[in-house]
Amino acid sequence: QAIAQLENNQLDEATTGFRTIIELTPNESLGYQNLTITALLKLAALNKAQEPDAYSSTQAELAETLTSWASIHGESPQQVILSARMYEAIEDRAAAIAAYLRAAELSKTDPVLPYQAFQLMQQRADEYDVSEKKAAIAETYQRSPENIAVVVAYLRFLAETQDDLFLEILEQARDLFIPLSVRVRETLPKLLDKAASAVKGGDWKIAQTQIGFTGNLLLAEIAYTNDLNRLNPHPLEYVAMDFSEDF
Repeated sequence: QAIAQLENNQLDEATTGFRTIIELTPNESLGYQNLTITALLKLAALNKAQEPDAYSSTQAELAETLTSWASIHGESPQQVILSARMYEAIEDRAAAIAAYLRAAELSKTDPVLPYQAFQLMQQRADEYDVSEKKAAIAETYQRSPENIAVVVAYLRFLAETQDDLFLEILEQARDLFIPLSVRVRETLPKLLDKAASAVKGGDWKIAQTQIGFTGNLLLAEIAYTNDLNRLNPHPLEYVAMDFSEDF
């Protein structure tokens, strides 16, 4: 019932339900994980400036739940991911990046984790070395080379940093665009050809412009939008549906 309440945005009722589950089954992660998600959604719905008391109490509840979860069950990918979401919510970008990178170490196939770290690094470009950002987006690409949004982000970064790897990734990516709409299939190869020619001629500005046009062209493509959504999952996608096999 608590899960249904959470999914229906009945957050106060869900909070009560998951607290009860924790009391009854303290050795199971489900209650902690879902109570964390509930608190994240409650925090997102609050205006910090207009509702400071409610915001502070919800933030404290969220942090306490994460701490209790980790102390009882140890570090897990889900716990670290949701910690990163908390840090994002309270605008502690450095802590969020560190948490996403740690989660990426624990969950070695999920492209969302290095991608989110990369995006946060890009928001504070002057605070992170190019090598750190490249490592994050390159790891994302290694985990999901078929994701169109990842490819565009990687090409944009390589063009901006004038990285010679640009041409190799561009050529690998061409086949990805074949299934797209006729409008894109007719225009995109020309943009990619211009970008490649520009890089070969040492004109990275033109390459950056062409990749920018590529990104804009793809915005209307359902395949691109779907791939982008996969990289930005809603907190409800982390809901634990069942108890462990040992329960």
